[in-house]
Amino acid sequence: MNTRGKQLSFQTYIIVLICILVLLPIMIIGGLFADRTVVGEGLTGDLAHVEWILFAGGVIGLVIGYAGALFLTRKIKSILFGFEPGEIAKMWQERNAMLEAVHEGIIAVNSERRIVVANHAAIEMFRQASIYQSPLGEYIEDYFPGSHMRNVMQTGLPEYDQEVNLNGNNFYVNNFPVLVSGQVVGAISTFRDKTELKQLAEQLTGIKIYTDALRSQTHEFMNKLHVILGMIHIGQMDNLIEYIHKITNQYQLEVGSLSQQIKDPVLAGFLLSKISIANDNDIKLGIIAVGSVPIPPINNPELLDDVITVIGNLIDNAFDAVKNSKVKVIEVALRHSMDSLTISVKDNGDGISYRIQGMIFEKSFSTKGKNRGYGLYLIKKRMERIGGSLTFKSTEEGTTFIAVFPYEGGEDVNDFDVDY
Repeated sequence: MNTRGKQLSFQTYIIVLICILVLLPIMIIGGLFADRTVVGEGLTGDLAHVEWILFAGGVIGLVIGYAGALFLTRKIKSILFGFEPGEIAKMWQERNAMLEAVHEGIIAVNSERRIVVANHAAIEMFRQASIYQSPLGEYIEDYFPGSHMRNVMQTGLPEYDQEVNLNGNNFYVNNFPVLVSGQVVGAISTFRDKTELKQLAEQLTGIKIYTDALRSQTHEFMNKLHVILGMIHIGQMDNLIEYIHKITNQYQLEVGSLSQQIKDPVLAGFLLSKISIANDNDIKLGIIAVGSVPIPPINNPELLDDVITVIGNLIDNAFDAVKNSKVKVIEVALRHSMDSLTISVKDNGDGISYRIQGMIFEKSFSTKGKNRGYGLYLIKKRMERIGGSLTFKSTEEGTTFIAVFPYEGGEDVNDFDVDY
């Protein structure tokens, strides 16, 4: 905010101060010469001449003082980038507020690689890593080893998404050099806890699965509406009635079967959307609940999100696995027991090559091309985070993934048995 209209500028203060410093000695001397009792009888000459000299000296002093004040204030303001001291104080407060409002950890080092800035988020992350000493004034290599800030200051080039381990805590770090007149005078580092970013990625993966399912349902619904509209236009009312009965019976059959086996409406609706996608791609997708007890509603929203994310990812992978098969078959089996919910997804694709079976859960590993390979990695980490498990078996006749979720409640049912 511009404060020049509300208060005297820094330049005004300097000019007034210098003028006072110039005039004050002249006024004191003039007073001494004007006071005969002070200067004595020997100095009773031409006082008018003396006063004129003092006046001339005062004017010259004012001009010199004013010019010096202008030069000094312009020099100071150039150093302060043209800001008034009040503006700088306000910017400092705003800067501190912004640093504390950011969720990422932020630290800055000077040319000696000593930490000069650390926001609250950074201090909290350091405390999570069992470092309780204040970072201010510490060498970055000693306080945050492996941060790569020294490399950034030497090369003058930024570094992005560097994974750094600090006392067992993993962070993703971005480092940027601070340049003044083309010279590196420091560096700034921003970092986030890897676990938080992983959880965010898992949530985004779940949202994408939801979105794809809704898009498929919308597409299928619009196709059926177009067929109905076309039959009305050509007057095929008998065929229209037969078509409506057919899709209604098919829908009721699918919905009725799932609703009896799976009591959670969100999970049942999600699986119905996958059945629609399978039908559009000439894939036979069978979904059954193993045992005499149906799958009860999942009252924990976080668990429900985990279940849908994992089962959606596994079914999508099964779609890819069977796309080159002559007869495309996928079987999904669910079983609920006293303390777990087990889901099996089996396909009749070509199977996973034995030489890469040990790598399919690794980050960025994929046989589908670049920028892939995060799905299985993320859901494996998600299962580990919630205390579940994700395993698989694969042969030339197909692949079966089994996900076990910890879940309290329900009744024991028959043992869960899957043929591989």
